[in-house]
Amino acid sequence: MSDEWEATHRVTDAMQRAFVAASGDANPLHTDPIVARRLPFGRVAVHGVHLALDALDRLAAHQQQPPEQVRCTFRRSVGIDDELTTRITMVSDREARIVVEHDVWRVADLHVRLAPSDAAPGHDDRDGDETDVGRTAADVTIDVPVEVPVDELAGAAGSIDVRADLDTLRDRFPDLVDVAGPQRAAELLSLTRLVGMHVPGLHSLFSSFTVTFRHDDGVDRLHYAVERFDERFAKATIAVSGRSLAGELVAFVRPRPITPAIGDAHPEPDEFAGQRWLVVGGSRGLGATTALLVAAGGGEVRLTYRVGADDADQLAMSIGATAHRLDVTRPGPGVVALTADGWQPTHLAYFASPPIFDGAPGSYSTRLEQRFRTIYVDGFEAVFAHLDVARLRGVLWPSSEAVDHDVSGLAEYAAVKRLGEERCAALGREHEHVLVSTPRLPRLRTDQTASFLPVDYDDAPTTLLAALRAFSG
Repeated sequence: MSDEWEATHRVTDAMQRAFVAASGDANPLHTDPIVARRLPFGRVAVHGVHLALDALDRLAAHQQQPPEQVRCTFRRSVGIDDELTTRITMVSDREARIVVEHDVWRVADLHVRLAPSDAAPGHDDRDGDETDVGRTAADVTIDVPVEVPVDELAGAAGSIDVRADLDTLRDRFPDLVDVAGPQRAAELLSLTRLVGMHVPGLHSLFSSFTVTFRHDDGVDRLHYAVERFDERFAKATIAVSGRSLAGELVAFVRPRPITPAIGDAHPEPDEFAGQRWLVVGGSRGLGATTALLVAAGGGEVRLTYRVGADDADQLAMSIGATAHRLDVTRPGPGVVALTADGWQPTHLAYFASPPIFDGAPGSYSTRLEQRFRTIYVDGFEAVFAHLDVARLRGVLWPSSEAVDHDVSGLAEYAAVKRLGEERCAALGREHEHVLVSTPRLPRLRTDQTASFLPVDYDDAPTTLLAALRAFSG
């Protein structure tokens, strides 16, 4: 048997849905694409514990020894159908290191200490059929995630049932259940529900866990207590103990979605009068703020969205605008629909954006570069080409100060923004009657840029109003 082996695999949508049903962790981050798009990752994320159990199952298939201790750190989120590589290295007979990667990025690290080879198998002292866990998906209740106030996290304590769909566990992680036993597997599975649904709950992000397995002590629930809460980083350290494991979890309270507003930035009532603005990507973030500012200044707005029709319609209704679905990768049908009544924009503001902070320090992904280019450059040019350019007077294509600075983890983003500036300059030369503006915006607080760490942000409405005023007069 080799001391190192690896496997390439994916978590499919069917696997994700089965994991939700088996674990009871239905946090919107993992289940609702509309909610997830307004969170820092920008799309539905695979459960970290799902990846950890998959890695432990792959280890159990090669090493028929139950885990004695597992230390796991989740380093970044991955989406459904992302290609993953799990690499397992046996450091010694009883020690394994596991790395889960996606593209050039490390997703999770596990350090596993196995029980001695002469130790009893990892099955529970009670027969597996007598564990206090559900045996079908119908036995696993899907709770509503709790929204624990930050000022109540320190010292929060309680317990949850250990519930799991054993049929799914055995089907999805057969070697782990066989080697470690259903109770241990179920308690590991329950960690995701503890964090995602209870503490911190709705606004949680699971960062790491360290658990040690022990013999059955008769405890029939998973008990937890928040030992420390660091308000500077919104970081909770949680002690946990169950029938077969005890240890510590670390989770963060992730930033909450931001409601677009113009704050103290107040355009003159007729500042944008006579202007017709098409705001692409205008249902949230900087695009939504731009739509609000133009409307407040007397301009006419049509905004677009790719997903999240309800949010887009609500915003449009609040400013007397209309919302239209538009996929910038094939914008023809969407542009035809939104201009079917003869309406054509005098100004285009282009805010379509994939998740920005997908890069990692010290790495460069050509795949990520292409993803950015598809939206920021190819998509923009395609939308521009489908408009009546003769009636256009201005284009706002926001660039970023990241172009000027070596910002950690933003190398691909900065490269594509630089390319976009060049393409915009070329369009301006080709169409001299169109003012094409590519302001390098500072970091502004949006759902995408929100951080756990203390970060200085410029005021988004004020910054955007200054950019819009370049088209007035």
